[in-house]
Amino acid sequence: LKSPEFVRGGSPAMARLVVAVLFYCLGAARAAKYIIGQTANSGAYEVHFDDDKRTLDLAADCHPGKICPPVVVMSGRQVGTIDVSNCHEGVMYTFVNKGD
Repeated sequence: LKSPEFVRGGSPAMARLVVAVLFYCLGAARAAKYIIGQTANSGAYEVHFDDDKRTLDLAADCHPGKICPPVVVMSGRQVGTIDVSNCHEGVMYTFVNKGD
């Protein structure tokens, strides 16, 4: 394999710039994984509960058309037992109680 021109004979400043851009791109890609909220690219999805909600459907209660990510933040008021359905095989879910 031949090394790219900027590595063989290019300037050290150009090599540092390329490395910095690569690290920035990797960091930005990994950051989307840890967004907490209700957007389609959230890595942790926030589901709001009230007194009447006692079920959590992992296929329908998150972003429309997408299954819930492995981290579900439950906000609002949870009362009693919560029935969770449509878990995907092989996924280890984490439920965070951020309720009242």
